[in-house]
Amino acid sequence: MRTGLTILAMMLLGFAAAADGVHLKDGRKIEGKVTDLGDRIRIERSFGSMTIDKAEVDRIEAREAYEKVLKLQPSNAEAKKRLEELRKAK
Repeated sequence: MRTGLTILAMMLLGFAAAADGVHLKDGRKIEGKVTDLGDRIRIERSFGSMTIDKAEVDRIEAREAYEKVLKLQPSNAEAKKRLEELRKAK
């Protein structure tokens, strides 16, 4: 339970920081750096940026969050699995 809360907290912190994948409710995935703008987010990509309503976002996966969890809890299987999935998606 504590591990799940740690991951959730770090993912929420990642919402205003760098994110690897923004998963939209329509199934699309957009990669880039995420900035919280209140009721919207900005996703900065190498070729420009875009702004999306938070209501359209299903979830955000932040690689940095999983890396931080693994530094604190090197045996965390869920964080290892998610980080490996993110690395394969690149």
